Order: sequence, then C-alpha cells, then structure tokens
Amino acid sequence: MPSGSRWLDVGCGTGTLSATVLRAAEPAEVVGVDASAGFIAYAREHVDDARMTFQVADAEALPFGDDRFDAVVSGLMLNFVPSPERALAEMIRVARPGGTVAVYVWDYAGEMQLMRHFWDAAAAPDPAARSWAARGTIQGA
Repeated sequence: MPSGSRWLDVGCGTGTLSATVLRAAEPAEVVGVDASAGFIAYAREHVDDARMTFQVADAEALPFGDDRFDAVVSGLMLNFVPSPERALAEMIRVARPGGTVAVYVWDYAGEMQLMRHFWDAAAAPDPAARSWAARGTIQGA
C-alpha cells in the first residue's frame, strides 16, 4: 500500500494492528473500530499518533460512506461476530474500488495447528502440562 493511504482496522481491539500499520505503512490516516468500548478506551490510551482515531462501531454496520478507505484490515475478529458474511460485505463496501481488504482469523478449520505446536512445546518439559493441553487451557483458567 502506498504511503499516504487511508486505513481502517475493523475489530481493532487494543490497537496492536493499527499501531503496526502506523509504523510500517506510512499512512495518512488509520481508523480503528471495535464493538468494545473497553478495548477502544485502552487503544486510545496506548496508541498516540495524530493520524490515528478510534471509535466504537459495529463491524456489521460500519459508520462510513462507500469507497472511503484504501485498505481495510481485520485481525482475529470475524470468528466473533454473529454474521461474518455481513461484516466482510461492510469491509468491502467501505474500501475504494481497487483497494485492499485483508483479514486473518483463528484457524479452527485447520485444527489450530499453531496452538497444537505451542501445547506440545509446553508439555515437553512439564508432563503436567499435557492435561492443560488436552483442554486447550492454562492451569487455573
């Protein structure tokens, strides 16, 4: 994406992806939206850049006009909305023609192989971790 682009981070959470975009992509503007007022408050406190704004918004009804952003990104959010298809349609709607829409999600269909590697590594030095791995949780959680 060329420098000076306008970005939207849908389901921005704590603002980590937005902050990465600010550092790596030289955007003119980044807008982060999330349904959680708590996440938005945290992001506002921790991402300090004049090009960044955060607001509470529903991914299935984005409060922006058509064709507004050069890039629309979303990390680990689509698994958590009632209608991922509607959220994706909204992301496409607000992206300019020829713009980029990019998402990544948890790999449930692929059996979470990344997490499997994590738990295998955790169980190697501590046999008790095998029971946590079987549940996919950490002890006490």
